[in-house]
Formats: sequence, structure tokens, C-alpha cells
Amino acid sequence: MKNDNPKLKTNNVRGKQYQSKNILIEKNKLYSLEEALELLKEISYTKFDATVEVHIKTAPKKKTSIRGMVNLTEYKADAAGNIHQIIGKLSWDKKKLTENYLAFLAVIKQYNPTSVTLCTTMSPGLRLQI
Repeated sequence: MKNDNPKLKTNNVRGKQYQSKNILIEKNKLYSLEEALELLKEISYTKFDATVEVHIKTAPKKKTSIRGMVNLTEYKADAAGNIHQIIGKLSWDKKKLTENYLAFLAVIKQYNPTSVTLCTTMSPGLRLQI
């Protein structure tokens, strides 16, 4: 079966559902937190309550390890300075997700975040305004 939509990948790196939701995302756009949370609910295709995750790329001023500097549940930092944090479940109201995101970002600001991406389990990521 031929794929007539040029935005859909044909190399089967991702599934059809992922690709169909990925079309709804503007790749070069930086979303506001409110827009991103609304769009995440729209593009989620899992049959379970997906986890909302924030991924932050940082550029620390000093050559120090970020790992262990923030005491949060499910917090992960890799050697490159990328931070991964769960901020809630997709079924939660936007107010609670927003509070969790803003609290986490307030702590991470000291590590000079260069980019922030918000996603859910098995969904494409949305780049956020910092």
C-alpha cells in the first residue's frame, strides 16, 4: 500500500499511530506550557493513563555533575547534563501538571536550561518556551 502523505515516514521507525499524531505537531514551534498540555491530551493514543515527562537539556556554568543535586522522585540526569523528570499523569488537571512543571523548572533554572521538551508515554515530544 502506497503512502500518499509526505509527512508520514515510510521506514517504519515509528508505528502508524505515532506517525499520525506526529503530523499534528509543528516541529519548529516553541509551545507555551498551556498549549503543550492541551496538545498532549489530543495526541495521546495509549489505552492507559500516560505519564507526562519533561526532558531538559542543560549547559551548566561549571563542569559539575547535576546528578544528585536535586532530590526529586523519579529524577534522572545523564552524563551530558540532560535531565528527565516525571511531572504527573495525563489524566491530572492542567493546574496540577503546571504546578509540578513550574516547581521543577524553578529548581533547574540554576543549571541554565537550553531546551525543554514535554511528552507523554509513547507520544512525540513538544518543545517548550523557557
